[in-house]
Amino acid sequence: RANAGDPGLRADVRAWADAVVAPLADADVLRRRHLLTMALTAGWMAARTGDDDTAAAMLAHVGADDPLLQAYPLLAGLRRIVEAERALGAADARRAVDILHAGTAAGGGLYYERAQLLRAYTALGDHARASETARWLSSHRGRAFAEPGIRGLWQPVNIVESNLALRAEESLQREL
Repeated sequence: RANAGDPGLRADVRAWADAVVAPLADADVLRRRHLLTMALTAGWMAARTGDDDTAAAMLAHVGADDPLLQAYPLLAGLRRIVEAERALGAADARRAVDILHAGTAAGGGLYYERAQLLRAYTALGDHARASETARWLSSHRGRAFAEPGIRGLWQPVNIVESNLALRAEESLQREL
């Protein structure tokens, strides 16, 4: 819906975000992990649709020092995704690169973090790194389909980004 420019998405995301954080305080560890995943996903969707207030609220609900962020790489990666999306929304692609590089160094991080890197490098006009990142996304296309997460929540997003990377790679090659 974000890629299609759905005008009702922003309100729907805000309502979903509110519903996700309401039970956080009383949740046991397993339920909390699931709710934090949903809260960070809502924060990313909010940032992607220009609702920085909701994105910031989701980051605050999760907290930077939540022990589950250290225990679950998915949660740590989702937090970086929200922070990077906010930076991209504020036209601070350099900050987005810095945030994402921390997670993707040495082959780590989530598939979507590299999709954001592609957008950030493109925004910076760094066509060589953008092209390299698009090639990585294209050559790791299977990871878009198989990367573990909570109930396959990010799989459709990764698959869309994998398809977009194929187009970007071709386009960026013309820029080099």
